[in-house]
Amino acid sequence: MKRIFIGLIAIGILTLASCAVADETTIPPVVQADGYGYIAGNIGQGGLMAGDLKGSVYYRSESDHWALYTANLDGSEKVKLSDDRGSNINALGGWVYYTNFDDNFSIYKIRTDGSERQRIVEGYCSNLYVTGDRMYFDMRDESNMSHVYSVRTEGHDLKKIIPEAYMAYYYDDVVYYISYNGLNLWKLDIETDEKQKLTDNYSAYVVVDDTGICYW
Repeated sequence: MKRIFIGLIAIGILTLASCAVADETTIPPVVQADGYGYIAGNIGQGGLMAGDLKGSVYYRSESDHWALYTANLDGSEKVKLSDDRGSNINALGGWVYYTNFDDNFSIYKIRTDGSERQRIVEGYCSNLYVTGDRMYFDMRDESNMSHVYSVRTEGHDLKKIIPEAYMAYYYDDVVYYISYNGLNLWKLDIETDEKQKLTDNYSAYVVVDDTGICYW
């Protein structure tokens, strides 16, 4: 029995080692695209951290009551930006965007130096994606139903673009969303306003890049 047990351990170690080598050689690094305030599946996991392509990160500090902080990638020069407890954090163009737990998840923005804090959208918002001069997100109505909206980063031109759905991802002028009618994955082309159903089954945790669409 001891020999079998030792043999299983050896096989397990070799398997883990081979997996580690495969991961290092086959998985490319995740790079944040220019013009986007988020990276990969970060927002789908709560968006508790974002980067700005300049070596700074913006994050919710678990050691300080979830306050909003910034720091260098090596952890140096840590500075509190706000006492707001943020999520769905995006960083783009010198601003940090987030949903504020302390204001019923309304959307806020603040300069990367902590100045000019302001509320952009009032309401229960989630799944915030900031790109260019617009933001895409979902917001609940009085009956607790989510709808997908778009608004300019200054807070103007608020539009409901998809009813009874929640935001799943944004990439290359296309909004990906989950419809409450079947919980299927759909996409909306912003330029043509054309909608297309992508899956027939329940879909979640969507990530899109030039290689395709990944989802669970």
